[in-house]
Amino acid sequence: MPSSPPKVFISAASGDLRSWRGIVKDALLNIGCHPVEQSNFPPDYRSVRDMLYDKISDCHALIHIVGCRYGAEPPPKDLPVGQLRRSYTQMEYDIGRELQRKRGDQRFRVYVFVCPADFPYDSPHAEDAAETETQRELQLAHRRAILEVEYLYYTPADIQALKDLVHTLREQTLHLQAKHQFRQRILLGLVGLLLLSLLGGVYTLYTKLPGNTADAVVNKLDADGVAARLRADINARFERDASQARLQAGNWQAIRNLEQQRDLALAKVADVITTIQQGLAGNPDPIFREAAALLEQGGAEAALSYLESHKIDLLAQVEQAHAQVQAAQEKLQQTLQPILLQAGLFKTRQQWDEALKLQQNVAENAPHWFKARVELGAMLLKLAHYPAAEIELNAAMSLAHIDDEKAIALNNLAQLLQVTNHLSEAERLIKQAIAIDEKNYGAEHPDVAIGLNNLAELLQATNRLSEAEPLMKRALAIDEKNYGPEHPDVATDLNNLAQLLLAAKRLGEAEPLIKRALTIDEKHYGDEHPNVARDLNNLAALLQLTNRLSEAEPLMKRALAIDEKNYGAQHPNVARDLNNLAQLLQDNNRLSEAESMMKQVLAIDENSFGAEHPEVAIDLNNHAKLLKALNRLSEAEPLQQRAVFILLTFTRNTGYAHPGLHKCVDNYRSLLQAMKQPAAKIDEKLQNLVATVGFNPTEWQALQPKLAGPG
Repeated sequence: MPSSPPKVFISAASGDLRSWRGIVKDALLNIGCHPVEQSNFPPDYRSVRDMLYDKISDCHALIHIVGCRYGAEPPPKDLPVGQLRRSYTQMEYDIGRELQRKRGDQRFRVYVFVCPADFPYDSPHAEDAAETETQRELQLAHRRAILEVEYLYYTPADIQALKDLVHTLREQTLHLQAKHQFRQRILLGLVGLLLLSLLGGVYTLYTKLPGNTADAVVNKLDADGVAARLRADINARFERDASQARLQAGNWQAIRNLEQQRDLALAKVADVITTIQQGLAGNPDPIFREAAALLEQGGAEAALSYLESHKIDLLAQVEQAHAQVQAAQEKLQQTLQPILLQAGLFKTRQQWDEALKLQQNVAENAPHWFKARVELGAMLLKLAHYPAAEIELNAAMSLAHIDDEKAIALNNLAQLLQVTNHLSEAERLIKQAIAIDEKNYGAEHPDVAIGLNNLAELLQATNRLSEAEPLMKRALAIDEKNYGPEHPDVATDLNNLAQLLLAAKRLGEAEPLIKRALTIDEKHYGDEHPNVARDLNNLAALLQLTNRLSEAEPLMKRALAIDEKNYGAQHPNVARDLNNLAQLLQDNNRLSEAESMMKQVLAIDENSFGAEHPEVAIDLNNHAKLLKALNRLSEAEPLQQRAVFILLTFTRNTGYAHPGLHKCVDNYRSLLQAMKQPAAKIDEKLQNLVATVGFNPTEWQALQPKLAGPG
């Protein structure tokens, strides 16, 4: 792993994003990256483009923050014939995409943050010229072009979201840096390593072999002499560049930057000498050894000339080394497979902490293995550790080399966005995943059916039932064609379609679909399978909606018995069944029986997920509602308050307003009103609760619009 920080170019218009550039810069420094910016531009287009291309091509990634202002641009009247108008930041984006196409995603990447209309933009400064209608249209066209392409982009809502997104880039930029510089490691040999290290990077290339030969080679090295020459070169380079900068009146910032670069380079000299000694302390490649001798005797120019004449040989070594690295990675992955198996077995026993530790261990030991990162991300998602899940799933996305992996990564990211209520972004990713599967497998493949179901469920969550229904029917037709009408996947499709019909109040159409799904699963799996329990619960829910409570109850009890047999009495699926049955009993006015079950549900979920998990908050909310129905208001209040506290804490810690928070807060207000508490007292209690969690009044006020929708 190189010790130099990955270089990331920051592209953003100063007019409305000046302070945000500084925030991104600080965030990059915090995660160990080297931010690169460009603020001053030559007057003509060609000079600007050449300068930007040189600067950006020296980086490993580019962050393009898209606001509403167009920003400065080369004079339109001086553009080459046929050249479209582009602002400086748009030119930076174009160059980044060009480098991404040339080098590939694994060696250069563009990260795009599209700021929404309600983003807290900077106010224009006095020196910022008012933009023309044409410039505004050009910026709108740029935003539309980004939103319509298949590249991944992010939409930060506020300052914290922007920081969090930048923090997710650490593993990705380190990986890009390693890929980008892999060939340079051998191609440039020792001298290349030294020159790179003067810019902040130190590489270790050696094979440890014992014996007198190694000692003799190292002892021949005049380490002090080489170090002195390096320091002299660094200082001479600084004096040359600083002299030029001094000629430009007022360019003191450039001189300060040069001083920082000089000090950084001088601090690396000792590391460079260690690298040389380690490289010679084995059985070094003859080209490596000769280049070291030329460096010591004739300087860098002689060594570079020699290396250039051996470029073909060095490239051959690159390919051989790459094959060796690939073989080592495959061996490492095989070695880690038993640990993944153990993690999977822990999951079947609901030992989530043990499973998570193992999966984290695998990801730490194989950070560039797609499977390790995507499985860890999926588990963190299941456990509602959403910020950590986002980091892992974004890392998996950057490691996806083949279309299958990209589709998996997109679907997982979409699930994360969906549960954190970023539905429009989730929809876009699911559509991208479907497009990949259709391209690779054709429109009638089972993987396409899975994507269609995912998209339909999201549309259903946004109440776009008429759009969701044809997708579910298409998924059903695909699976029937591929598997036949009696396959379990067909049963899943039937259940999905039935749930949509229930939401559309078309209960008569839904019932035969659920019964058909139940028949398929009983035939395929037998009467005691968890899928049968799922079907029974769905059918019971329909019967409950049609007020056939006496028919629904035995189905729910049978589902509960099946899941207890398969999973044990303390499994989250059992808690789900108990909750369903408790709701039914509550509808049937058997409140004492319902309360007993709700207490069981709470105990199971606290044991399974921890006392602060959102599922626990939902359980508390349900229990409090039941106590309110029993007029036991003083008992209900601490439960409802704790539910609100958990979801507020979740929102504070993750930056995402939990979908259930709105309803939970409303229920708390309603409960306090039923307790005859005055409005001022209710507001005071909520404000105290909010302050306890850590929200200040401004943050809480900013959160209110996110709580306006249904929970």
